[in-house]
Amino acid sequence: HIRRVDKDTFEVGVHIADVSHYVGQGTKTDELAAERTTSIYLPETVIPMLPNVLCEDLASLTPGEPKRTFTAIITMNENGEIVKPTRFTKGLINNRRKFSYEEAQNLLDANNEECKYSRDLAQLYNLSKHLRAKRLENGATTIGTKSPTFNFDKMTGLPVSFHFEDSFSTNKLIEEFMVLANCECARFLIEHVEHPVIRFHDSLREEKCSELSRLLSNALPEIASQIDSKMDGNSLRKVLADLNQDEIKKEVIELMFIRCFTEARYGIFDKQEPNANHFGLALQEYTHFTSPIRRFPDVIVHRQLNDVLTGKEAPSYALPELEKHVRRSNLKKYRNRKLQTDLCRLFTWMLYKNRSKNETVKITGPIVNVSDDAVEVYWSETGLVLECLHEVIFLI
Repeated sequence: HIRRVDKDTFEVGVHIADVSHYVGQGTKTDELAAERTTSIYLPETVIPMLPNVLCEDLASLTPGEPKRTFTAIITMNENGEIVKPTRFTKGLINNRRKFSYEEAQNLLDANNEECKYSRDLAQLYNLSKHLRAKRLENGATTIGTKSPTFNFDKMTGLPVSFHFEDSFSTNKLIEEFMVLANCECARFLIEHVEHPVIRFHDSLREEKCSELSRLLSNALPEIASQIDSKMDGNSLRKVLADLNQDEIKKEVIELMFIRCFTEARYGIFDKQEPNANHFGLALQEYTHFTSPIRRFPDVIVHRQLNDVLTGKEAPSYALPELEKHVRRSNLKKYRNRKLQTDLCRLFTWMLYKNRSKNETVKITGPIVNVSDDAVEVYWSETGLVLECLHEVIFLI
């Protein structure tokens, strides 16, 4: 929600389903969720971390029904600057409406002062633009890969086509307030909890940056000379802006830069050696608070918050147990992402294999890497990379 406190100040509430209210620590449901650690999003289905009765009913913020939430109350001025400490609280909300991103975008574009939803969205959007501008100024990265969404034959279950999802300004609006709530939660936990769970993201990998610089040294020497592991989002954007290349080649260079990134990971903040930096978001503290329905680390964070709010003497998690959950979450996150990528490649192969029965499928694209036994080619139509090995092409 958003409400104007005075002429220059707004109160924004980021309301998150209070999953930990329904999932008691140590219960069978809790143990299963801890083992899964995350919902798995596949091209044709979702394997939820929690039972459907929780995901789709009890812990779903359904319009017109009172629902339990864990809420961050953030007070900021019209420039998106926080003007008082963020407050975390549990509560009940009655959600008025549910909008898709496209529906919300249409309301935002309508700019109807007579419509409360339109006014609220406009205020939130203006604040989100300030939040995003500040992160970008601080060096947040904006590059990413594109991933196809598949359409399936209802009878056979086989992929028949794919498309890329549209992105709206309202996507960025929600993203900025989710990032802000996660950041504020990390700050709160670091101040009040002995062993807070944090989301880390280290800077660029030095060996990958050196490798990329060598790879580009002949074709783009002016770009190669600027590449090093001390780059941030601003210097990355400058390099890309300096490229007088077509869109496909820009996508290729972005892909090459992404290979220089480290993996974001969960960890436990060490007050003796304080470091909670998130390179990609350009934040000094970050955690995951906003998705407890699909991520178990968020459930842990909610319980750590609740320990503080209720004045609980003994923490919900001892350090050895936290370390076990963090290790498992990082491992499962990696495996699930690999599964999603492999399935995306498999369905793309199935789609084009079927298409090749009736027509010749010709794939062209720029080379992104050369090794002793293979050449990697960027397939812009799908956003995938092909490995050409001894005249046989594999999706990789």
